[in-house]
Amino acid sequence: MATKRAAKALSAASQPDDGLDAETRTIYKLMADSKQYAGQTVVLKTGGEVVGNDNAFEDIAVQVDFCVGMMKQKMIVVNGGGPQINKACEERGIPIRKDPHTGYRITDPETLKICDEIMAQQERRIVSFLNRFAPSVNAVGMPGYAGRLVKAALVKGHEYTGECIDVDVQKIMAMLDAGITPVISSLAYHPDLGFANVNADPFAGFIATRIGAKRLILCSNTDGIWDTNKKRIPEILTSDVPTLLSSGAVTGGMIPKIETAFAVASTMPAGAGVAIINGLRRGTLVQELYSAGGSGTLIKKPEMANGGASQGFSKLRS
Repeated sequence: MATKRAAKALSAASQPDDGLDAETRTIYKLMADSKQYAGQTVVLKTGGEVVGNDNAFEDIAVQVDFCVGMMKQKMIVVNGGGPQINKACEERGIPIRKDPHTGYRITDPETLKICDEIMAQQERRIVSFLNRFAPSVNAVGMPGYAGRLVKAALVKGHEYTGECIDVDVQKIMAMLDAGITPVISSLAYHPDLGFANVNADPFAGFIATRIGAKRLILCSNTDGIWDTNKKRIPEILTSDVPTLLSSGAVTGGMIPKIETAFAVASTMPAGAGVAIINGLRRGTLVQELYSAGGSGTLIKKPEMANGGASQGFSKLRS
């Protein structure tokens, strides 16, 4: 089921008349290409809008099954849960406050408790969906502070909001090598507080850069980045991001998301990158990873001057 659904999501390019229908031809191509992707790591950050939508997240789970089972990739899932945390705060009469400069949630002790509670719920939900719809995936959920897996320092001027300073790469790699897909909520260990709340996008980005992931996928409710003509930008180089941000094409909550993607992509090796996709639409994860035009926007460094190379994610989506 996963293979068929994934194949339908890929772009249909003109092909020779070999007697195969387009879907079967795509499956054969993926089978041939699977060795290229085997063993590579993808970090998938899922937004609360996606995780909270049953149909959308069932489809994401099916696609994760395809990536892990068919393409033999290793995957880490990071969950945030912003909308669900906001709703819980509103229900309990707790003000929702954001730092105007960073966009980070201003966290107090009560909000931190809610973050822990809601993220644990989201974490269990993700694992449950992967158990049901991704039979190739052995998902294990945990907060980032479990076993001091991810460590944080407090953001300047904040008392309970942190930013990542370290990650236990050995523990994560041991899980991946054992065939485990970690599902990690964006709370990080802090020696004085026990744990601190961390914005999920940079949390996922920090893990991606430290473990050498080939892709960080920011799975949200938007089809990537749009230009001033309201057309999707399939790919943009890190060197062009500052110009894009200053053009006025990017507004609102997309600004910090693109700034995070830019910062992460700038530290990744050539051939790796960060993609922003719409997880509410079917098939967007496999389309982004394996089709030439992708489904969202890929932010990456320019290729090496000697033409050399990036390995993986280059034959179909370079």
